[in-house]
Amino acid sequence: MNDLPGLGIQGGVSLVSLTNLVLSGVVLWLLGGTVAIVVYRLIRGPHKDKSKRDKDKLKRDEQYE
Repeated sequence: MNDLPGLGIQGGVSLVSLTNLVLSGVVLWLLGGTVAIVVYRLIRGPHKDKSKRDKDKLKRDEQYE
């Protein structure tokens, strides 16, 4: 029983550092993911939107014929 408080303190310290590591990892992952999505949208977005708009326009033209 005397060993438990010591283990608890050690466990608490490692748990805090692990939590900090996990949180910083999650934050970096979210930031990285957001940046990746933004870059992907910037590179691929306009072309994709344009082709979608063209398809929608074609559909509308077909409806009027």
